[in-house]
Amino acid sequence: MGGPIRLYRGAHPDYRDGWSWTPYIELAAAFANRSHRFVEPSRPVGEVWQADVEPHRLLARYNLPDWNCDAYVVDTAGLTIAPVRDLERKLADCSVEGLRHVLV
Repeated sequence: MGGPIRLYRGAHPDYRDGWSWTPYIELAAAFANRSHRFVEPSRPVGEVWQADVEPHRLLARYNLPDWNCDAYVVDTAGLTIAPVRDLERKLADCSVEGLRHVLV
């Protein structure tokens, strides 16, 4: 097994340690905004979180067919989770064309 991988999660701060994570910062940004826009407009917009996840914490990998990409179920107990800094710059630098349509 290799070393840790950088994964992202889009969520309100109260839910930053949830189990679903993605390697795509664009997708995490879309999810950070999704529940606010579509589920409960009164809910505050989420943030994008990042973590360097060791292989033993990866419990499952699954496909998100709407975005044609994989995501991971992560054991977040004791995991260091930090907000992504310079999010706008990082999103502008993204090269994953297939996910650009999820940004709004």
